[in-house]
Amino acid sequence: MKIKLSGRELDVMTVLWSAKKPMVASEICRVNPSLSINTVQAVLKGLLKRNLIRIADIVYSGTVLTRSYETVLSASDYSISQFKDNLAVIDNDVSTIGLIAVLLEQEDNEEEVINELEELLKKRKQQLDGGD
Repeated sequence: MKIKLSGRELDVMTVLWSAKKPMVASEICRVNPSLSINTVQAVLKGLLKRNLIRIADIVYSGTVLTRSYETVLSASDYSISQFKDNLAVIDNDVSTIGLIAVLLEQEDNEEEVINELEELLKKRKQQLDGGD
């Protein structure tokens, strides 16, 4: 799924992802003061329309009832989408193995990552062989 977020959309989503709980528009502004309430409300409306967030609840903000929002799109799903899009732009011929090799070179704890990858590959192989 190709997902494009504008700068302000990404700002709002980042706040929601880091919160780990539903937030109202005014809370988003407090976390990121560079965002005005009008901007946040407009961005939330657009994100709702694109089904990237949802209304989690109707809650009191002071004495006023307001909507709280949570993400539908996870940060990891967004990152993977961006990674795939950028990879396609760079080189359509990059292999998965080559990519993993390059990424491993950037890791501080390469041996631990290799062990985790081996475990993931073993589990995936069992799934493919029908041994869920």
